[in-house]
Amino acid sequence: MSKNLISCAGFFGLTALILDAVGAHILPNILLLAQDEKLMALQSWKTATQYQLVHALLLMGLFFLFQKQPHWTLKLSSFLTVLGVILFCGAIYIKILICKTCFGQLAPFGGVSLMCAWFFLGLSSFFKQPHL
Repeated sequence: MSKNLISCAGFFGLTALILDAVGAHILPNILLLAQDEKLMALQSWKTATQYQLVHALLLMGLFFLFQKQPHWTLKLSSFLTVLGVILFCGAIYIKILICKTCFGQLAPFGGVSLMCAWFFLGLSSFFKQPHL
């Protein structure tokens, strides 16, 4: 699990930076939307890249915590973080790139996954003994 966490953190961090650059330098020129819709799309894109980068850092933190105290709550938090980033950020990217609003409906599920990930991280502090 440890190697996978660092791999996911690195992948999410790298792609967040790349996608943020795409959103700043390429998307404004290729989006065929009205000006107000384009501004909303670019703001959503920016939010997705920021969430992705923050949660890449969370995965790194979970990696170090899991090394110290391998508890099921940290494992669950890691899983929910990866799932949440894929659903939340991925839904936003796809919605903007291919203009399919049906994918946008996945974003709330990703958001709830991310909230639960933070909850289980906090819950892990109440356990002293490792329970796998």
